[in-house]
Amino acid sequence: MFSVIDGHKGFRCSDYLQKYILHYISSRLHEVGKQDEDFQVLLDMSSAVSDKGNRDLDIQEKSKEATPESLPDFTPSVLEKSLQEVFLSLDDYISSVGLSDLKLVMQGHSLSPEMRERLMTAIEGACAIAALVFENSKSITVASTGDCRVVVGQSLPNGTWRALPLSDDQNAQNPLEVERLMKAHPGEEETVIFANRVLGSLMPFRTFGDVDFKWERKYLSGYVPVWPNYLTPPYITAEPVVTHHKLQKGDKFMILASDGLWERMSNKEAIEIVAESIGSVKSATSTSMLGSLINFFQSKKRDVSGGVCCRENAATKLLWHALGGTDENVTQLLNLPTSVSRMYRDDITIMVVFFR
Repeated sequence: MFSVIDGHKGFRCSDYLQKYILHYISSRLHEVGKQDEDFQVLLDMSSAVSDKGNRDLDIQEKSKEATPESLPDFTPSVLEKSLQEVFLSLDDYISSVGLSDLKLVMQGHSLSPEMRERLMTAIEGACAIAALVFENSKSITVASTGDCRVVVGQSLPNGTWRALPLSDDQNAQNPLEVERLMKAHPGEEETVIFANRVLGSLMPFRTFGDVDFKWERKYLSGYVPVWPNYLTPPYITAEPVVTHHKLQKGDKFMILASDGLWERMSNKEAIEIVAESIGSVKSATSTSMLGSLINFFQSKKRDVSGGVCCRENAATKLLWHALGGTDENVTQLLNLPTSVSRMYRDDITIMVVFFR
């Protein structure tokens, strides 16, 4: 199980999802496959990513007994329902806890630091994408809320590469999303999408948090900003679009990344950059991951010339090219003052997963 989360308006909502989204997916699949002990062992291993402890050794011992052939198959419909339930329940929890605190404040209670953190988690927002790779059925299921993206790199018989997207960005460039939002708010066609953003403000059409696009107006005025033409909330949802893909012989890897990468290169360009790096990857079964923020290349201990790290790590190589591909371009982009950096580059998170 893999995920990429891209926060906006702050870090709290994305931090919450980073800690819990895979754990919640694990828990939900535990319920679905609770009759299969070996499958529970596999999920325990995934849960250990966010819940490391003394049980790790026990999990490792048990995992030796589990085989891909012993694991149950989930039908696409069961997976879709499960992932939708997880995403919506997570978002509902973020929203309901924040709203409960806000109601107390409206009744005269003081706003404690803990209440403020919960309220800010709800007000801030995040996009998230999760990819589940099932070894027994050789398939991938992707759940997407927002504009992060998963793309598979396919090696073709003629020696070329094809980029196969497993998700569609949920924004104004997606006709299905535009149609969905318009239908949900009849009579607001002129205002619900303005300047290619929801109510002229939010670029992704599905997100976690962002309760200033979800709560009733009576809970916003005086406490949370009220957007112009805020008439019939909720305007956005965290419900994911779920897709399924049967792995083909030529499928070699997949890229999960935030929109900061895709704003700077096409799917095909990204696939070809990773394809070029395959020869330098030590193990075709390894997973190359990089959550890339500004500090990675700013550190004086790092070589910003695209040295060893960029030759051996496919995700770092993608980042390097996204930021211009030269010492001068990368250095300039990463050393921009915080006050103006967002005008020139978005934050970028990349994960590259190689298939056996």
